[in-house]
Amino acid sequence: MKIGLLSICTLALPLVVLAAEFHVASTGNDANAGSADQPFATLAAARDAARQAPAGPHRIVVHTGDYFLDEPLVLDARDKGLSIVGEDRDAVRIFGGRKLTGWTRDGEHFWQVPLPGVKEREWDFRALLVNGRLATKATWPNSTDTLEHLGQWDLPLLPMLAGFWARQPTREELTVMPYKEGDVPADIDVNNAEVRLYHMWAESLVGVESHDIEKRVLVMSSPAVWPMGACNRRKYVIYNIREGMTEPGQWYLDRSNGRLVYWPLPDEDMASIEVIAPLMDRIVVVEGDKDQPVKDVTLQNLSIHCSSSALKSPGFGSSDLDGAVELRYAHDCVLDKLRVTQVGGLGVSVRNSRGGALRDSEVGQTGACGVRIGANGMRVENNHIHHLGQYYPGAAGLLMGGDGIELVRNVIHDVPYSGVIGGGGKECLIEDNLVYHAMMVMHDGAAIYGNLRQSVIRGNVVRDIRPNGAGFGASGYYLDEGSYDCVIENNVSYNVARPTHNHITRGTIVRNNVFISEEDMTVSFQRSENMTFSGNTLYVKGTLRVADRNAAKVWEDNRIFSGDGKDGFRIESWVPLTPPEAPKDRPVYAKAMSAPALDASVTAEEWPVPAITLDRDDTSFVPGGPPSRAQVGFDATNLYVNLQVSRFRGTAISEGDAWEKDDGAEIVIQGQMPDGRAVLLRIRGFAGGAVSCVADDSAGAAMAKALQRGVVFSGKVSRTSWGAAMGWKGEWAIPFAALGISPDIGRELPFNIRLFISETGEWRGWEAQMGSLKFVE
Repeated sequence: MKIGLLSICTLALPLVVLAAEFHVASTGNDANAGSADQPFATLAAARDAARQAPAGPHRIVVHTGDYFLDEPLVLDARDKGLSIVGEDRDAVRIFGGRKLTGWTRDGEHFWQVPLPGVKEREWDFRALLVNGRLATKATWPNSTDTLEHLGQWDLPLLPMLAGFWARQPTREELTVMPYKEGDVPADIDVNNAEVRLYHMWAESLVGVESHDIEKRVLVMSSPAVWPMGACNRRKYVIYNIREGMTEPGQWYLDRSNGRLVYWPLPDEDMASIEVIAPLMDRIVVVEGDKDQPVKDVTLQNLSIHCSSSALKSPGFGSSDLDGAVELRYAHDCVLDKLRVTQVGGLGVSVRNSRGGALRDSEVGQTGACGVRIGANGMRVENNHIHHLGQYYPGAAGLLMGGDGIELVRNVIHDVPYSGVIGGGGKECLIEDNLVYHAMMVMHDGAAIYGNLRQSVIRGNVVRDIRPNGAGFGASGYYLDEGSYDCVIENNVSYNVARPTHNHITRGTIVRNNVFISEEDMTVSFQRSENMTFSGNTLYVKGTLRVADRNAAKVWEDNRIFSGDGKDGFRIESWVPLTPPEAPKDRPVYAKAMSAPALDASVTAEEWPVPAITLDRDDTSFVPGGPPSRAQVGFDATNLYVNLQVSRFRGTAISEGDAWEKDDGAEIVIQGQMPDGRAVLLRIRGFAGGAVSCVADDSAGAAMAKALQRGVVFSGKVSRTSWGAAMGWKGEWAIPFAALGISPDIGRELPFNIRLFISETGEWRGWEAQMGSLKFVE
């Protein structure tokens, strides 16, 4: 140990103690003093010595060598200011696992080694490091193909803001997987088997609880993320069974017999092979708590390898797993010149943190997501993030979920899902990054994808982002539900068929970009509001399609080069507005149902009737913004209507009772006066819970007043867990007696549902002016 000299000023200035420095070497001894010539053997011993030294900041120097940890190295608030620095990043290697020896043959191709604690689940892992590579898991039917199960889920996928599904799936719908005859081996070992289910942009990883051979059903030990068969996605594979050992380089953990089984590659000698099995999911951990965060820790020049992951579905972007390097409640901590590779879960995970940096580092060959950043104000700069998701194909390159994050000059490539995900932050900067070969497995993502607010995506280059098979596609720059007031500028997209996709966003400016496609191209503003598209250069050899062109309120100074080039190119600047939709040729169907509880809490159990979407404005254009839905049913006494208004998070909802000023909706229906005359009645409900009724002519005023006395209405603003408004819901019970009609099956009469949004002053309706309602069984 080396401690700096004390500096004492004769003028009675405060005593200053310089930092202590400790050394660690693979040839050291924890009984040593920790000096350069008498180093410790372990990082834990050096950490503990630093905690015992006088006030820091302190430094730990890690000398060249391999370090195998029996448990994670954990730093906490006591380690404020500590730096752990490797002599040479290429030669200082830290492993979160144990070398395996004692291999014996297991049949013609396989080798096995017994492992204590595996049978008892005291030691369980889902990654294996063989000669410096993440080895391939035993996969049924094989390492490249998938199977199709027989699960059925017919409800459509709704936007996130509308809750994804019209009703919540049952546990059975999330755990019971029927399969085709012959697809699953009859004697599958459920103690070993794990099933990966592919969804549109995500995946589930679940264990197997039981196997009913006669019914051809696997029952999972935990729920999948999506119902079986949702969105017609039925792909699956089975991991970690002996039947999945179909080619050299594969392995499985035989929990039933307490051993590891491996099939070596042709050039691998089991007498000299290096196999390292992980002992932990997290290797280096910097973890404080809300009241005592870790501050000013630096990790530098270290190579970190060999971690595992839990048996759980990995979440969006395969980011809901532990990181080999994990920071929690860390302030102003720096990860510098690290190499985090060959790890079974995440590479680097930062959560509930503030400030700091990840820079000049390599994160690659991970089982799941490369980097997850949940730190307000963190800078991620000049990193190489690559070849990710080797065990979890929903993996993103980098997922950022805080405010004020700066993602600058990184190279990200070979990613099964999105290269970058901006997960809900505001005032972020994504600048000068290169992203390519993303979206290689999953759908509905992009090179740079996000739910971002007031953020800038600038100066990036994305290339070679191609959709794979039927799905929701792949994009270059994609802002999704709830994004608003962002700028996408000065970027390049090459060999991407959909260079910019904006789904349920508002106020975004797309300007001065260059989009190049050797084939067709789609520029999309799906259900978006108040968009700007200006100063962009589009070069497209095929057909240019602009989806929801009307959402671009400003379209100017764009240059569009189109054509095959043989006879020159057409140069255009304007894409015409989308024409109004034709009137709908079907009525709203009111189906018989039981009376619901009128509490502005719409549930599928109470409303087992079809849903309609309010997707027309007063001129029959399809407006932008989150879709709002309604349902209509009836019994012998009442017509029942509910409305589910989805808006952007943090939207402004006016809860008064002034029509065309406050947020409200009206049910427009033709009633019948006592003298037989028809009258249009408007039953209005407001987000704040008020209700009123009016008639379209003075003759029906008395009838409207009587109707108002009989109507029951409940309205309530929908809010996030932190109180931000995101729409509202309403439920009506409208008595047929007050309408002067009876609900005869087959009867059809004029009808509409219209919604006023105070924030934009816009209307939404089932039909532009008037549709019809039909009573059906």
